Amino acid sequence: MVLDPVLGHPLQGLRARLPVLLLLDEKYAPHKDYRSLNKVVMIKENAVELLKKELARKPRDVIAVGDWQPAEAKFKLSRKMLEVVHQLKFPLMVIERAPLLCRDLDILQNISKQTDAYVGFTIVTTRDDDTRLHFEPRGPSTKGRFRAMKRIADAKVMIGTLAMPILPHVFDSDKELRLLVKMTADAGGKFVLFGGMTLWGTCKNVYIEALREYNPSLIPMTEEWDANKARKTQWVRRCHLTIAEECERQGILHYIPRPVSFYPAELRGNKKIAGMLHVKARDLDMEGQSRYRVGAYYKAGRTIDSLLVDLGDLYKQKGRAGLLALEGIGEKLASQIEILLDTETA
Repeated sequence: MVLDPVLGHPLQGLRARLPVLLLLDEKYAPHKDYRSLNKVVMIKENAVELLKKELARKPRDVIAVGDWQPAEAKFKLSRKMLEVVHQLKFPLMVIERAPLLCRDLDILQNISKQTDAYVGFTIVTTRDDDTRLHFEPRGPSTKGRFRAMKRIADAKVMIGTLAMPILPHVFDSDKELRLLVKMTADAGGKFVLFGGMTLWGTCKNVYIEALREYNPSLIPMTEEWDANKARKTQWVRRCHLTIAEECERQGILHYIPRPVSFYPAELRGNKKIAGMLHVKARDLDMEGQSRYRVGAYYKAGRTIDSLLVDLGDLYKQKGRAGLLALEGIGEKLASQIEILLDTETA
């Protein structure tokens, strides 16, 4: 669940924290004139009370709260929402780009020790600040984000980079993507998660406007890229695989590890392995593997996710036969799951 103290809509909060010019569309826009979104701030004064009321009737699961835009320095609603998350013992995911988040490191640390706290800083370019300002005109500097990342990492809170959206023809070369991963690792980040770009509706119009000011010659290239589905698929796979490869070189992850501490102890191993199977499915998809093979991993992940007994105990008692008895798991997948089980118990 996402509840934003500024916009107050269950879906708008998550979108609002990502680069405004890149993810805005009519259904997420609280103003008739989209150009006012990054200029007009509407305060949801009862956001904390709403969050407390909602969480009281929700099963425990990961939630996202935010955001830490300049108005938060005065109203401190996001900080109070973090306090609610901590009081009710919910795990947390913060999607952010503002160094102001460091003000609330004490609560983030408490949540991290109690359940799980993850922070993802959105970063769309590591190039000169002039480039960034064309696409995030009121966002904090990239250097400021990495300095904040270092502080949060030093506080032992899980943090990494959300490389989303990747800007085609602006910041998407292999060299640039590898540099982004290295800078994340150097700042103590533990992961870089890739996200592509979707251009439609108002989002596309605003992005083209930004390109017109940045470099008009990129507009035809971007429109051709957007219209060519096969080319875009190849681009997505290249970006993903480049980031994944560099993450492995730098010793960090190309995905956000699944929070599991809030599950019953006997199910935590299941949830972790199910998460790894889903990661494998995504990797296979990015490699261009068949839909059948990709789907098999997703199905196996869902099966283990819904399992109500400890998969490790099941395997100890029944061996491979116990795995093969589960829906959607054949010999090859059973072998993969055995490897994951061995890794977890090593």
